[in-house]
Amino acid sequence: MSHRRHSGVFGWVLLILGIVLILNHWYRWHIEWTTILMILGAGIFLAGVITKDRGAVFPGTFFFLLGLFFYFKEHHIFIAPWWDFWPFILMALGIAFVVQFLFDPLRKGGLVPGVILIAIAFWFLFSPWGWENIVFGIAWFGNVWFPALMIICGIYIIIQSVKRHQ
Repeated sequence: MSHRRHSGVFGWVLLILGIVLILNHWYRWHIEWTTILMILGAGIFLAGVITKDRGAVFPGTFFFLLGLFFYFKEHHIFIAPWWDFWPFILMALGIAFVVQFLFDPLRKGGLVPGVILIAIAFWFLFSPWGWENIVFGIAWFGNVWFPALMIICGIYIIIQSVKRHQ
């Protein structure tokens, strides 16, 4: 993949985004930031597909889905307070990983984190205990046991280092 091809596609994305912004300003269209985020994400995604750049598929998918989720939130399709919205960001990241894997399945590495992030998002969205209780439980566990775990790991690393030097 040549550098010129990447810059050409990115140039088209910037050109289209600039035209949309100018038309929004001159003709007083009502284009929201969520729409711009979706256009930017779709442009980056298409640039990745055209140039066969697996690395551009991930941010394109993520930005498009993030814009879509915020669009749904702004237009009251998702009716929830803002603090209940964060699992959708995890879901967008997970879907972006899966799409990146589907774009190039021979290179493994995107499917497992994608499925894990989607599962965590669904768990927090549909958990019968509520995500607040789960997060506070994890925070309490980490607050109590994390320092002890750090001490144990530190001792283990020191012992292994001493054994290696002997």
